[in-house]
Amino acid sequence: MRTFKSYYTRKWGLFALILLILSIWHLRVFSSTYVYNPLNSNFNPVQPPIIFSNPNNPNATVILGEAYTSANITLTRNLALNVYDEDGNGYIYLEGPAPNTELRPGGYYNVSWSVHMASFEDPKGNGTIIIDLRFYNGSDWHLASIIYYGSYVRAALGLLIEPNPVSEGQSAPYTINPYQKHEFKIRLERSSDALTLKWFVDEVSIYSYQYNMTEATYVFIWESYFGWLNQDKPELKFEAYLDDVHVEGAYSVSENFEDGVDDVFIIGESTGYTGKRISYYTYPQKFLLALNNYGVYNVSLEFESINGIVPSGFNASIWINLNSQYSRSAKVVNGLIVENRTSKILLQQNSILNLYVNITAAYPANWNVTLKILFKYEVEDYITVSYPLRVEAGYG
Repeated sequence: MRTFKSYYTRKWGLFALILLILSIWHLRVFSSTYVYNPLNSNFNPVQPPIIFSNPNNPNATVILGEAYTSANITLTRNLALNVYDEDGNGYIYLEGPAPNTELRPGGYYNVSWSVHMASFEDPKGNGTIIIDLRFYNGSDWHLASIIYYGSYVRAALGLLIEPNPVSEGQSAPYTINPYQKHEFKIRLERSSDALTLKWFVDEVSIYSYQYNMTEATYVFIWESYFGWLNQDKPELKFEAYLDDVHVEGAYSVSENFEDGVDDVFIIGESTGYTGKRISYYTYPQKFLLALNNYGVYNVSLEFESINGIVPSGFNASIWINLNSQYSRSAKVVNGLIVENRTSKILLQQNSILNLYVNITAAYPANWNVTLKILFKYEVEDYITVSYPLRVEAGYG
């Protein structure tokens, strides 16, 4: 009985192999697009060369198809503060937390918020201050800041009077990923004989500075800003999203904008087409992984359709990332697909590809949108394989 079963399995295994070879030959001759459907059989299952995996992103719920060649993704809703400067002759800066309090020996003070620069044009390369802290150290008013240049930031310390943000020192460039949001933090620590300043990016210390003083030295914390000194840089253009504001220590405040109200920032100065507003915003999310088990393929994403209740100002971008390579994005602008396909990335065997999405929409609004996306890879020059994806997002 076992011998007959083995013969039966080999017989049908050979038959399935012949069918597979004939199918591929047929596709090579007659077709350029192929939707991969693995053979569902106990005797000869066919493993797809690329499969999806859940990146375990807490802001995305991922349901994978049975063969790991399809996926449904639901994004967690999020509100953020959108600060925009779309005028090459205008400027804007915001006044933020203002503790106006003394920092005594043994005390500390942290101010931090997350920032994602969705776009940034800086033709002169002067950068923009994305967080600062003004304080008095017993002799002068000072400005501690982090200056954003696009692909890197610098920590800086300078005098506040006739301000020069770097007059007392600055860090070496600290490389960041401009495609992602980052947390920026400045910390003051007071002892009986010193005041220590520390600058952090994503909890990594990038710079520190210390003033010597006595226990009797008067130290005063004034306030923090976003974008201060932009009035000297009207050529700047940017769109920033701020979130997760935290102040701790000698003064405490927290803001995540989820109630739809900004209780922290006010516009200090603004000219031209600039402003701030609460927006629905998903920070660039790694919503899926693609694992290449064997072969070398050109891979891309393509918008197939957008369905549902689409709000005004609905924008979406998708792209792929492999190590330091980023594809060009496919884009939805104001509810319309304007660039339907990303550029291609060559995916080597045993490599992992990251799939990203970023969505913005006006607030307040009740809406629900489904983005149908195709994950595509090319087998040599004659077959394109497509895996279906659905990304859902909404508010209200």
